[in-house]
Amino acid sequence: MASVGDNRRMRVEAMHNGLPPVLWVILGIAGVATILFTFFFGAKNRRLQMVMTSIIAVVIGLNIFMLANYNDPFSGDVTIGPDAFIVDQKSLGKTMDEKDSYEKE
Repeated sequence: MASVGDNRRMRVEAMHNGLPPVLWVILGIAGVATILFTFFFGAKNRRLQMVMTSIIAVVIGLNIFMLANYNDPFSGDVTIGPDAFIVDQKSLGKTMDEKDSYEKE
């Protein structure tokens, strides 16, 4: 039982750690490098170059924003709620009650 408890504590702790800081640094450097890389594909039209670079910057920004929101699935704007577990509890409770009443008869 001690081993089961220790393993559960480790799983709970792992859920709330989030992404390591080194990964955030790597993502930042990769994003900046990708945006700088667009300047090697220099378009003759300056406006077209700015649109292309802006689209890539928005896509990278949205990906990093999504990672930040899903970093800890049990807190923040995007969370995993207990709704599915409550439904399971209720359905299992009904099933268990039906089995108990059937066995008593």
